[in-house]
Amino acid sequence: TTRVVDKVREVFNDYIPDVWIHTDHYKKGQAGDQAGYAVSLQAETTTGVILTKDFMFRPEAFPLPEDLGERCAQAMLDEIFTGGVIDSSNQAMLLLLAAVSAGDGISQVKISRVTEQSVHMMRHLKQFFNLQFRIESCQDDAYSSDSEDEEEGGMGDS
Repeated sequence: TTRVVDKVREVFNDYIPDVWIHTDHYKKGQAGDQAGYAVSLQAETTTGVILTKDFMFRPEAFPLPEDLGERCAQAMLDEIFTGGVIDSSNQAMLLLLAAVSAGDGISQVKISRVTEQSVHMMRHLKQFFNLQFRIESCQDDAYSSDSEDEEEGGMGDS
């Protein structure tokens, strides 16, 4: 796991050196036929938003521990760059919680690029709860750019 951490640190040192790196390591007997490990990154923005990225070792996806560390670090940097108040892996859950929240008010949330899971969740919420969503591009985001990919994300209302 130290090879994973070293690679993560190598990527982050140029950008954000204060990212917490949690590793988990299992010996061969505890994890089946081969040793297993995972990495969980957590970053807190200056506005208090906590972003996370988790990856676990799979030999077919990450032949070397350094590959796992680099992929996880790049994914965290992408998460930070796209902005939002929740990381992309938790968008669908946030939409569900907003849909079932008490009150008749409209929920608003600033998310990064809309994930495929979030689109499926919005379709399910429309089907089961008859909820409408409005997604707008966020104009006040310091990280927004003029590329097509960035225009898809923005503000979601339920």
